Amino acid sequence: MTRKKSTTVGYLLAFFLGGLGIHHFYYRNYIRGVLYFLLSWTYIPIFLGWIDMFFIHKWNRNINSTTITHSKGDKNKSSAEQIKENEQNLTEINKGKSDNSLGSNFTNLMKELAFYSEKDIILPEYHHLRTSKEIMKSLDAIRYPKKESRYSGGISFEISYSSFDTNFVKDSIKYAQKRGVKCPEIPLQAYWTTFDKLNPKQLKWYFYWREQALRGNYLNVDLSYIFLFVYELLNYSFNSKAAFNVSMLVRLYENYLERHPKLEHYLPQWIADMLYEIGEIELAKKWDQDNVYTPKLYTLLQEKEDELQKISITTWKPYIRNYRETAFFKKHKNKVYKIFKESVPLLKEFHAAKGEKLVDVWFEIRNERIVRQLYRSAVVGREYDPIHLHVVRYYPTDIFYNEINTLFRLAENVARALNGEKREIKVEDGILPDDFKDKMLERFSNAARKTYERFKVVQKREGTEEGSAIPLPSEKKEKIASKVIIEFDDEKIKILNQQSIELQEEFDKRSSEFEVQNEELPVSKESPLSLDDDRDEKENSTFENTESTSENLSQLGNIFGALVAGDEELDEFIEALSDVELEFLSQFENGKFSVDEAKHFVKQKGLMLGMFLSDLNEKSNEYLGDNVVEEQDEVIAIYEEYEQVISLAKESFVHEN
Repeated sequence: MTRKKSTTVGYLLAFFLGGLGIHHFYYRNYIRGVLYFLLSWTYIPIFLGWIDMFFIHKWNRNINSTTITHSKGDKNKSSAEQIKENEQNLTEINKGKSDNSLGSNFTNLMKELAFYSEKDIILPEYHHLRTSKEIMKSLDAIRYPKKESRYSGGISFEISYSSFDTNFVKDSIKYAQKRGVKCPEIPLQAYWTTFDKLNPKQLKWYFYWREQALRGNYLNVDLSYIFLFVYELLNYSFNSKAAFNVSMLVRLYENYLERHPKLEHYLPQWIADMLYEIGEIELAKKWDQDNVYTPKLYTLLQEKEDELQKISITTWKPYIRNYRETAFFKKHKNKVYKIFKESVPLLKEFHAAKGEKLVDVWFEIRNERIVRQLYRSAVVGREYDPIHLHVVRYYPTDIFYNEINTLFRLAENVARALNGEKREIKVEDGILPDDFKDKMLERFSNAARKTYERFKVVQKREGTEEGSAIPLPSEKKEKIASKVIIEFDDEKIKILNQQSIELQEEFDKRSSEFEVQNEELPVSKESPLSLDDDRDEKENSTFENTESTSENLSQLGNIFGALVAGDEELDEFIEALSDVELEFLSQFENGKFSVDEAKHFVKQKGLMLGMFLSDLNEKSNEYLGDNVVEEQDEVIAIYEEYEQVISLAKESFVHEN
C-alpha cells in the first residue's frame, strides 16, 4: 500500500534543496525536478523552490487524494466480486438449491429487508418468466463501469463514461430499497422523467406513492410519477426479476388507465417489448398493437359500413394519385369533395351486387418480417438489441387505387355538369360501369331537390310579419310549377342554353331595329305610341314562347346551387355554436390544436374534453351532416373540407366580444 506524503517533509525539501528540485521528485513532478536540477548552477531554482513552498499544501493534498482513490478502487473491486458471488448464490437458491445454509440465510435476509411482497405482485400468467443473462450483464456494466487510467504531469487519474440514461439506472439502483413516509403530494409534469428532475419534496412523495402501489394501494398521482416507476421496471434496476417487472407493469396499466388514458399509447407497447426481449413471443402478441397493422381507412370502412359518406376527405386524400388540380377544382374544391364522399356508397352497392365486400376487394393481407426497435420513447440505460418480428399488414390493392381515383375524377365531372360546365376531365374507361356517372347524377339530383325544398321552407319562416297573414301562393303559379319537368340530361341542358343565347340575340336585334326606325320616322304624336304598341306586342309574343325555358333554367340553377353551396348550412352551424365553442374553434392554427392546450382550455370552463368534442360533433352532424373535428395522437385536427369553419368562428367570436 502506498504511504501518504508529509507536508513537513515537502516544506523542508523545498527550503533547503529546492535549488536541485528535490521537492518536485518527492511529489512526482519529475519533469519540473529535472529542469530545476539542470538550471541549479544559475541559482534561479533556489528562489523558485522558496516560491513553491506556497503550493506545497495543495500538491500534498492532491497526491494523497489520488492514493486514496486507488485504495478505494481496490476495495470496490473486491467488494464487487463479493456482490457477484452473493447474486450467484441467490440465483441458485431460486432454482431450488436451498440445501445450502449460507444461501438460505441470505434469502431470508433479503425478505426481511424488502418492504413489499413479490409473491403477491407476480401474476400467475407471468410466474415462469426468467431474466436473461444478457440483461444481467448489461446491468453489471452499469453498476461496475470500466475505467480508463491516465497519467499527466506526474498525476494519475481515472476516467469513466456515463450518460443521461445510465445515470438514471444508477440512481434507481441506489433508491431501490428506499422506503417512503406519508407526505402531501407535490405536482409534477416532466418529459422523460428521471430522479434528477425531482426536488426533495417530490422525491419524498414518489417514494411514498411507490411503496403504496407495491402494496396494492393505487393513489391518485400525476402521470410523470407513474412513468418514473415504469422506467425503473423497464431497466430491471428496481428489481432484477422479469416476472415481477412485467406483472407490476400490468398492474399499473390496469389500475391507472382510466385515470390516465395516455398510458394506452405506451405501456402495452413496452410490455410487449419486455416479453419479446426474453423470448416470450406468444405472450408478447397479446400486448403488441403493431403485430397486425391496419390502416385507418380499413378500420373506418368496417366501423362506418352503413354510412361511408361520413368518412372524412382527409382520410381519402393520401390515396388520390396522378391528379393535377384544375382551375375548376381549386374554385369548387368543397363541391367535388362532397360529391366524392356521397358517391362512395355507390361503390359499395356495385361490389355488393357481385357478392363482394369493400374491405375484401380494396385490401390484401401480407406477412412480413420487420426489425422492431424496442422501448421507443422510454428512458432505458441498459444495452439491448433490436429484434426480428413477423407481422401482418393490410395493404391497398390496385383495384382500390383505380376505383378511388376514377371516382374522384368522376366527382369533378359531375360537379362540372351541375355547374353548367361543358368541358370534362379525362376519365379512364373500363374501371367503373359505363352508367356509373348517370347513377351519380341521379343520386345528386334527388339530393338537390330535397336540399332546395329545405331552403325554401326556411325562407318562408323568415318572411313572416306580425299583424298580417302570409299570402297564399297563386293557383296559376302552382299549376305552372306542377307542369315543369326537370330532366338532368346533358342534351337538354345544351338546348336550353342555346335557346337562351338565341333569345338574347333576338333582343339585341329588335333593339337595334327599333333604334333605326326611330331615327328614320318623322316626329309625330302617334308614332311613338304605335311603335311602342308594336314592340310590346312582339316582345310579349317572344316572352310567351320562351317563358317555360327561362323558368326551367332558373329553377335548374337554383337546384344546382342549393346542392353544394353549403354557405347557409355553415352559417346556421356557426349561429348554433355557444360562446365557449366559438372561442374553442378560434384557438385552431393551421387546422390543428394541441390536446394538452385543449384540455387546459376546457378545464378552465369546467368541462371535460371528450364530452365537449362529442357535443361539438353532434351539432356539426345536425347542420353539416358530418363531424368537423377529430382527435389525432397529440393534436385535435379539423377536417380539411370544413377549414372554413375556423375563419367563420373567429369572425363571429371577435364580433360578439
